[in-house]
Amino acid sequence: MDNYPIPEIIHSDQGSEYDSTAYTDLATGFGIRISMSNKGSPWENGYQESFYSHFKLEGEDLNRFTGIGKLLEHLYTQIWY
Repeated sequence: MDNYPIPEIIHSDQGSEYDSTAYTDLATGFGIRISMSNKGSPWENGYQESFYSHFKLEGEDLNRFTGIGKLLEHLYTQIWY
C-alpha cells in the first residue's frame, strides 16, 4: 500500500453504484471523503467520463472472451494503455 496510498477524496458522478450503501460504507470505512458531481453535469467529471466512453468503445463485446484470463488481460491492457 505504500506505493498506492488511500486517497483522501473519491469523486464520481451520481450513478446508483456510487450512491449505494455498500460503496459509501466501504469508502468512509477507509476514511475517504466522497465527492459527487451535480445531477446532469457530466462535465464536472470529464476525465472519468472520457475514460469510460473510450473504454466501452474499445472493449466492444466482453462476452467474446473464451475465459476470465483473456478478459482480465484485455482489461489490464486497456487500463494501462
